[in-house]
Amino acid sequence: MTRSLAWKLLLALSLGANAALGAFLVLRSGAAESAEPTLVVDELPCLLERIGLDPAQQDAVDRARAGFETAYEARRAALRRVRAELFGLIERSPGDRAALEECLTRLGAAQLDLRRELVDQILAIAAVLRPEQRERFLDGLRDRFVEGLRHRETPRACPGAATGGAEGRTP
Repeated sequence: MTRSLAWKLLLALSLGANAALGAFLVLRSGAAESAEPTLVVDELPCLLERIGLDPAQQDAVDRARAGFETAYEARRAALRRVRAELFGLIERSPGDRAALEECLTRLGAAQLDLRRELVDQILAIAAVLRPEQRERFLDGLRDRFVEGLRHRETPRACPGAATGGAEGRTP
């Protein structure tokens, strides 16, 4: 094997390894990004039950949440489609870097839209709470929001659902 061919082979292997590492990092960070808001949304009903809303507050929260989950799931589906497209571009590596950058930009915008929707939801709920309820509400969200947790595939019953009026409800 000639020296020139050996360098070209080494360069091709290096590019392939970098593309694989990049794909792993993008998909792993993307999974963490999408998992965090999903878990916060899943936990909201349980958290709201624990802070003790009065009927007027419950009505206001229900109005704030109306249609949110459907729109949120649609945004998550759109995010999954962009991730799949990005991975397809990565698989065709070495490919068109401009197409990869454009897809990464769309992925970032889709994640930002999802995050904005979540923040708007939290702010709308916090606006109808009394100060002590608001503090408990935000304290209950803080760790899950900041640190993020892995998405659970199966819903679980709210802790303490047997006490209070939450029998049989799941997040």
